[in-house]
Amino acid sequence: MEENENGKLLIDSVQLRFGDNVVLQSAYVTSYKGRVTGVLGRNGTGKSCLFKCILDEPFSNIAPIYDEKIRALIQEQKANKGII
Repeated sequence: MEENENGKLLIDSVQLRFGDNVVLQSAYVTSYKGRVTGVLGRNGTGKSCLFKCILDEPFSNIAPIYDEKIRALIQEQKANKGII
């Protein structure tokens, strides 16, 4: 994972295995400064595993009272950073 001088956050070739079971293979995500990037897919396609490998899931196990505060913080920060 790297962020370059253009404000581009690049996650390239993430792989995850549990023994012989390949969970992620060559996962690739790019996010740009000033944008919020979503990762979409069906259940079981490895979205949660990808986030566990890379920037954590900001809304997992968060009390509902903090949910709105975190979302507001993300909106503030997206002007200067790429957010996935």
